[in-house]
Amino acid sequence: MIGNRQLKWDGCHNVRDLGGLHDADGRKTRWRTLVRSDDPSKLTKAGWDALYTHGIRAIISLRTDGKVENELDLTACPPDRVAISVAKPFINGCMKICDLS
Repeated sequence: MIGNRQLKWDGCHNVRDLGGLHDADGRKTRWRTLVRSDDPSKLTKAGWDALYTHGIRAIISLRTDGKVENELDLTACPPDRVAISVAKPFINGCMKICDLS
């Protein structure tokens, strides 16, 4: 970790541990539990090792249709980690329910 929040994972930029931040109820998020970053599919092997050492076991993509050109390559995730994309199916489902598509 660099300082208190910024992490250095080879191949990824602007990686931050969100521990210590307050949620809507005023409670603090736990350190080493929730991390945000740019595209982890660009991580090198050393970067994946650092991610795993930090305790990350799942990658959740929040990219929407508007970010398709920057779509996360979930196949880059090593087989012993879990990677899922949640935002697109969720937003697309909401659009259909609201008849906005």
